[in-house]
Amino acid sequence: MFPKMSLQSMSLTSASKSAPVASGGGGGTEYDIDAYDGQTITEEGDLVSPGYPTPYSTSGDTSWSVTFEAPVGQTIQVTVTEFDTTNTWYQRGLTGYNVGSATPIVNKIYGSAVSNTGTFSGGTTLPVVFSSSGNEMTIVFDDWGASGTWKAEVA
Repeated sequence: MFPKMSLQSMSLTSASKSAPVASGGGGGTEYDIDAYDGQTITEEGDLVSPGYPTPYSTSGDTSWSVTFEAPVGQTIQVTVTEFDTTNTWYQRGLTGYNVGSATPIVNKIYGSAVSNTGTFSGGTTLPVVFSSSGNEMTIVFDDWGASGTWKAEVA
């Protein structure tokens, strides 16, 4: 688990975006992947689909990525607790990578856990849990003309 840190300690990797204000949910800080696209976050919280809890909608090829960084010697665990999208193509969805690796930690998570379509790390049940091997993990979500909502706890 990350130590609790202030948002002022967040380091940005994208000069084109300013640090958005994270909203506080019932379980802690909530990060909208669209607002934090291309940035590094140094505290735990919930990573959510664009506009969550309102369903997002894409009209073309869209991709977002966020890197979480824990203190040296610690790892990062992601628990996908909600996933309901109209995307049914296995090459689009949510996955995580150890920083510096092109091999995903988990197969793409796509489809809908609500209607039991798609795949969730080899099955169709939630939660899906995956962890980094080091102290950094990049979470990527890409989509093509789909809509829906999802939520992942990052600790």
